[in-house]
Amino acid sequence: MKELMLELLTYEPFGELKTEEKEYIHEILSGSCNPPPTQAKFHELFSGFYGYYVQCKKLEDAMKTKDAKKTKDAKKAKDAECSRYISKLRAWKAKNGRAHLPVLYKKICFYLMVREGFTGIEFMKQIDSDVSRIREWNISPEFRKRAEADTYSVIRSYRSGTKRKYLVLLIKRLYYEAGRQVSEAESKSKIQSMTLSKLPQFVDVFAGTASVAASIVTDGCPPPVVNDFDPVPLCFSWACTHYQDALCAEIAEFHNDLMQKDPQSTNWSYDEKAYEAHYESIEQRTVLTLPKVWDDPMTQWLHMEFYGYSKEDIEEGRRLAQRHQELVIRARNSYIDVRKVLDRLERSDDAKNCLRSIDFNKLPKAMSNPQKAPVLMDVLDYALAMFFYYSFPPLAGHIYHETIVDARSYFLYLSSLQVDSLNDVKKEDQAVKADTLLGLQLEASSLTLESIGEFSKHLRKAEFYCKDFRDILQNGPEAERVYYLDSPCRLL
Repeated sequence: MKELMLELLTYEPFGELKTEEKEYIHEILSGSCNPPPTQAKFHELFSGFYGYYVQCKKLEDAMKTKDAKKTKDAKKAKDAECSRYISKLRAWKAKNGRAHLPVLYKKICFYLMVREGFTGIEFMKQIDSDVSRIREWNISPEFRKRAEADTYSVIRSYRSGTKRKYLVLLIKRLYYEAGRQVSEAESKSKIQSMTLSKLPQFVDVFAGTASVAASIVTDGCPPPVVNDFDPVPLCFSWACTHYQDALCAEIAEFHNDLMQKDPQSTNWSYDEKAYEAHYESIEQRTVLTLPKVWDDPMTQWLHMEFYGYSKEDIEEGRRLAQRHQELVIRARNSYIDVRKVLDRLERSDDAKNCLRSIDFNKLPKAMSNPQKAPVLMDVLDYALAMFFYYSFPPLAGHIYHETIVDARSYFLYLSSLQVDSLNDVKKEDQAVKADTLLGLQLEASSLTLESIGEFSKHLRKAEFYCKDFRDILQNGPEAERVYYLDSPCRLL
């Protein structure tokens, strides 16, 4: 109860507490669960809220199941629990009088409006109060709901220090609170109603792929500023904002070209010997992905004697192992090639400065054929390289090593693009997946960048820069801006 009381105290309204109410809050924060009889009405109010809170948490956990029916039933139960508790609030108000409602009652109402998604009119009607009471309580539930909404969405970035949902949500709350305080200071009075358009401009100084800025702002907010001195993530965030269709076309072409390459005409560094050395070193059950194992008489005898394999099954096993080997060789070499491109850029100041010289805010945003603009194609090429490279998780103890790319991870990479034809082999083993992937030709129109999400719509009016952070901050913090500095480790 103590933790819930602490959380509730952070919610509006922040009115003056009467002596009895203040003493009750002190009792709860001191760890007491049995306050004196003089505080019975407050305890009835808050303990009822605590019971509702605990029950809802259980139902919210049940809603996370992958079983659609159980999720639906849990949501239905949660809605019913909410209705029952609002009825209790209405009854409490009727019993204790509505003339001088305690601050705790108002905070609980505000909490429910925000967390359960009610509009002010909807909620106040349910507790038999006029909506004008919201203004009298000095709260803005619609504005707070914007701050509470967790819109965080970003491609998986497998790195130490990956941003967590709670961090973005905290940044969002601070941003909205800053806007409220600035507006309050400018008007020199208590803000009765806050609007998104009055928020300061959000400036993400070390933006990376701009996932934070895209999650913080929403429709109606001032356009954010997105900056990163590393041009590659900026190419990615800009391309995902303005050219998702073109990026999908690049991804499809990249995959189709990879699957059609002639191994004899390419100088791949990861070859059959490297494949054998790798798969011979791992557990026995995976060794069947080695084509030569199927030629071993003992392997053939064991499978025919104990598993009922026929000679045709043995041949099919060898064929699938060969296909798995071919896919892994193609995928890992492609990964290595992309890594080399990014490494060369990282080592070349001239190449990076060339990309930094691009004025992203003046690039065309509606070209039907971006191939006619070489600069646009450079941006899309680097966006593709980053998307492909960061789509594969590292092995434990390794950072971005080519051996992480195998049939399973490549299947998951394409699955994240919502390739429907992969559903039929979702539960098959690696060899069958590999066989399917090798024969797959992608159409750009069938791809969906689900792992990026829809947050890019909030960046369509954003300003994109590739500048040193000192250039972004050179004029000093301004009242109409909020600066977010999530500095990379190398600057610390």
